[in-house]
Amino acid sequence: MNQTKSDKFNILLTNDDGFNADGFNALFDVFNTPQNQQKYNVVAVAPNSNRSGIGTALTLINPIEINKIKNNFYSLDANPVDCVITAMNGILQQFDDLQFLPDLVISGINNGSNFSQTIWSSGTVSAAVYASQVYQIPALAVSLAYDVERFFAKEFNYEEKYESPNYQQAAQVILNIVENITLQKQKQNQNQNQQNFLLNINIPNQINQNSKIKFCDFIKLDAFERSKILATNSPRKSNLFWLPNIRLNREILLKNSQNSDIVAVLQNNIAITPLFDKYDFDSDSDSNSNSNSFKYLENIEIKI
Repeated sequence: MNQTKSDKFNILLTNDDGFNADGFNALFDVFNTPQNQQKYNVVAVAPNSNRSGIGTALTLINPIEINKIKNNFYSLDANPVDCVITAMNGILQQFDDLQFLPDLVISGINNGSNFSQTIWSSGTVSAAVYASQVYQIPALAVSLAYDVERFFAKEFNYEEKYESPNYQQAAQVILNIVENITLQKQKQNQNQNQQNFLLNINIPNQINQNSKIKFCDFIKLDAFERSKILATNSPRKSNLFWLPNIRLNREILLKNSQNSDIVAVLQNNIAITPLFDKYDFDSDSDSNSNSNSFKYLENIEIKI
């Protein structure tokens, strides 16, 4: 997959749930249908186990073990950001003589939502941030918000059952978005530098004909409620603690945060939050115009 010899659109996939996560494989599969293989080169590089909540952590002390699972699909004994670094620095060439420079990095599909201020510890979002801000590669962080109701749960319960996640539908949505991004790129002057962007996407679990794409502001939610840490004892009587669930007051949220991503998903819309201006350290860049340039996505037809 040498970008200089191919007109295909190159995509790097990663995540924080691990290489065998259903959402990650649904995304890999949707870009690898016979029809889509004519348009896209896709390489998947993901952790070998669940690394949720790992944020921007790097593997600095130990070496990284790489395993080839199948063609263009790798697992690493490492974190999401490590996966981006490994792929971008050509280490994969040792396995397949793979010369791969992505046009786009997609991190996800995450098992659960990444809303507003809850993104800071997300490995899914961190991988996209690293690709966009360190390597200047456009990036999407994608999450399936089938668990949105957990933010309003009165009691802390990790075993709470929510809807079965519909990853296949979410993958189709991302394919639809990427198709439109590639078409937009083809309309631009090919001599111009590739426009960098960083978008956080939360997809509702059940999309219908009334669902649409909504661009959201990255805003401070004033509906957060403090939860208590759950304290228990081990069989040996040592103290154990579970971190509390993030809780939101639904009434305050709907009143004061109408343009937030979580409200968009509650209304069964696909929420896209531009994060570029939150992480862009180039003071000369016009981050607002960068974010606004993707408003055309609001007008695309969602294929479900």
